[in-house]
Amino acid sequence: ATVQRKIPEARFIMDLHDASFFLAPSRECHEEIGYVLNSIEYEGIWCNVNANIPLPFEGKFGLSFKDVK
Repeated sequence: ATVQRKIPEARFIMDLHDASFFLAPSRECHEEIGYVLNSIEYEGIWCNVNANIPLPFEGKFGLSFKDVK
């Protein structure tokens, strides 16, 4: 939901285990998704609980799932 609010052109398509998949129209949009996901303040989402666990996002950009494996 955070990505959709900040980057409406990005489309979330699925969540599989520890991976989230988005359709991004450009590499710049992909980089913006990474910035947004790495900037989430989880304490506010998790009812003011500070788990103090780093949750870094790393992603790949490609024209197909084959390209990002």
